Amino acid sequence: MAKAKTTKKSASKRSSSVTSKEARKGAEEKSGQNAAAGRRKEASSSKSRPAPIRKGELNFTEDFSTSKGMPQIQTAGEIDLTFPRFPDEKRMDQTEICLKCHGCCMYITVPLEYPRSHDQRDLYTWYLLHRNVEIYIDHDKTWAIIFKTPCDKLLANGMCSIYETRPQLCRDYSPDSCSRVGKDHMHLFQTPAEMHAYLDRNKKKSGKKAAKKSAKRTPKKKAARK
Repeated sequence: MAKAKTTKKSASKRSSSVTSKEARKGAEEKSGQNAAAGRRKEASSSKSRPAPIRKGELNFTEDFSTSKGMPQIQTAGEIDLTFPRFPDEKRMDQTEICLKCHGCCMYITVPLEYPRSHDQRDLYTWYLLHRNVEIYIDHDKTWAIIFKTPCDKLLANGMCSIYETRPQLCRDYSPDSCSRVGKDHMHLFQTPAEMHAYLDRNKKKSGKKAAKKSAKRTPKKKAARK
């Protein structure tokens, strides 16, 4: 009888052990199914969710607060880079004029070489096919590319949000030499056609000058004696 009781207890233990294993397996499978369902739901919602608004120079569609609580200046499409004159300028001090104009904070320039090769000319054409990009020739005949893009630290009221720590280039800039006081370029190209027309004219002029120099260097033939 003692042996039979022991066998019965062992069978009961094995049965309970199998049952607990099956329960754990079932719980793991259910957990896996729930996780997979969650991933599918997340993927589905991410596909239907619209892309976040990009903070670019072309589409400021919402205010982005700064540490001072003033919204950034907003632009859309092609930026009209102007340096206006104001009717009441005589009663305005320089700070008031700068805050109202802030044209110098609306672009950056990078020096370029004169496009002597076909590849350079093609590259500059590619530049000018983009919005808010221009090329100009300065008074000293140097070339530069303009990117019309507002400074990220320019506030809507014309003030600089990092004035105390602004870059040295900004510190060195003087209102006496800004674009409001005079034309700061000889030629401005806003389209590839404008640049090509200038280069073609310049090429013809260079060709005529070279021909004249060559003619001066070539000695005239003396008339043959009879």
